[in-house]
Amino acid sequence: MKGRKTENALNEAEISNRSLEQFAGVAAHDLKSPLATISGYLSLLEDELGQALPGNEYIPIIEGAAERMRKLIDRLLGYARLGGKGIPFEEVDLNDVLKTTIQSLHSAIQETRTQIISDPLPTVHGDFELLSQLFQNIFSNSMKFRGDGPSEIRISSNKEPHEDFYVFRFKDQGIGFDPKHKENIFELYKTLHSGKRYSGSGIGLATCKKVVELHGGRIWAESKPGQGTSIFFTLPVKPK
Repeated sequence: MKGRKTENALNEAEISNRSLEQFAGVAAHDLKSPLATISGYLSLLEDELGQALPGNEYIPIIEGAAERMRKLIDRLLGYARLGGKGIPFEEVDLNDVLKTTIQSLHSAIQETRTQIISDPLPTVHGDFELLSQLFQNIFSNSMKFRGDGPSEIRISSNKEPHEDFYVFRFKDQGIGFDPKHKENIFELYKTLHSGKRYSGSGIGLATCKKVVELHGGRIWAESKPGQGTSIFFTLPVKPK
């Protein structure tokens, strides 16, 4: 009887996850359509009237807001789709993931004068795209909260002989945060810093947590104000 209840609960959870993904897809489509209309008419007004348009200096502001909304919708959709079902895991060389991520973030890395230093990384069992998203979100978070001047991100990995998982550490030299917040920085929509410079959706680290958990690992952070942040996560050596 207990086993049947557990099976029913799992089936209900799976149905709920599928419903959430379907809803997210429909919602994303419905929200993107008016955004595309707004952006299209703004471009049309700018092309046809240009400087003659009253208040034309506000067009870039409106376009920027529409673009931020589009990115937020994409991030929410991506988060909702991380259900874990139907993702075929395979051997992934994390050195290749690192290389791909650095290429994807080339402009941001150059703009923020960020130096990325990494030990040789192992091969794990997982999904290349999801692990790339994990790396990219951690890098983006470090660059956003880098403080003044150039920044540096150091990557290391370790595995104890008796353990069946790797421990990874991404350490930056950013502004850090109060240790009392270390338990909730991976919550959806959670942001610790205010102001235009540090504005964000609060989805990036929540996505990191979900990606790591889908791979059978866990993620946590250590930090102090003004002393940078270290993001740690584990990934199993072999599939579970």
